[in-house]
Amino acid sequence: MLCYHGIMEIKAVLTSDLHICASKNPPSSVIPLMALQKRIYDAFFKEVIRMKPDLFIMTGDNTNSGRKEEYAILKEYLTALENHGIRIIMTPGNHDFDMGSEEVYEKMFMDLLRPDERDPHSLSYCVRIHGCTFFAMDDHPSSRSPAGILKPETLMWLQNQLNAAVREGTYPVFLSHHPLHADAWMPRPEIYCLQPSDILPLLLKHDVRLAFSGHVHDAAVHRTENLYEASVPMLLDGAHLFGTLTINKQRADYQLHRFEPDDDLLKQKIMNTDMKTLDSKREIFRRVLEAHGAKEKINEYVDVLTEWSLCHDCGILDKKSDELLSRPAFQQALALIADDTYGKWIACLCEKGRQPQDHFTVLF
Repeated sequence: MLCYHGIMEIKAVLTSDLHICASKNPPSSVIPLMALQKRIYDAFFKEVIRMKPDLFIMTGDNTNSGRKEEYAILKEYLTALENHGIRIIMTPGNHDFDMGSEEVYEKMFMDLLRPDERDPHSLSYCVRIHGCTFFAMDDHPSSRSPAGILKPETLMWLQNQLNAAVREGTYPVFLSHHPLHADAWMPRPEIYCLQPSDILPLLLKHDVRLAFSGHVHDAAVHRTENLYEASVPMLLDGAHLFGTLTINKQRADYQLHRFEPDDDLLKQKIMNTDMKTLDSKREIFRRVLEAHGAKEKINEYVDVLTEWSLCHDCGILDKKSDELLSRPAFQQALALIADDTYGKWIACLCEKGRQPQDHFTVLF
């Protein structure tokens, strides 16, 4: 068991994939709540200030396209946190550079982020605080590329900094936009997963126990040996979840929470939009089932797949998958769409032995 005597308790709030958009009419075809994002983010950042964490951690795609106007909105939110004594740790994501540049990003944010060490080959950096070293990695390879890649020079910098953390006895926490883990259903893992593949062995070699990422928008927790990785979900989608992390000398605890604004009118608008989104999901499942020949019991199949989707959105699929798998209608629906990407995705996430989506604890 590890022992980090230098750790002082740290409390953090985590979010990912805010996709802040400066347009007066944000694109809402994929994420319907984009139209309400300003009101939601105003309320969310106000709630973070009320919670008074030590750290606010963002794991990329903080803006929708990296325009200067979007950077400016993001900086205004982050400056408000900084003014209330909340330290910011932020990784960039692929969307942060669709229309933006590394030079503008660096000029606007690096002074606010206050890195202790910088990688000269990328926007990666690390922060040492209360006995921990947080590695905020820049894994975007180029403008408009959805892939996640660490340059060879950045990988060498990471290795050197991990060696330094071991020597100094500080607890390492790895942050990236793209996840370390790929699921079997993913048709192109390089789009979803951080490359090169030897990053994970490097972290395991240095006994890294905590990693956080974004990119996939959904909640997930993967474990490889002693390393736990949480994919932090998107606030605007699913069940509107954000994470909290507490680290002390004995343990690290990660937990997801549903964000609900105090504004009743905003809450009602979110609920109405979520109902429309649920109807859209039902229609997608219906079309997929019809394409695979479903006729009888199709309404029952749609209902049970929609229930699966709700459990997934809320991060409780590990608690509900056995009960869902025990239902004949669920098994029959999965059998019908077994060769479809949707079928492979659902079956993969229902596999026995998967980690809880909404929490984990690491003992030191």
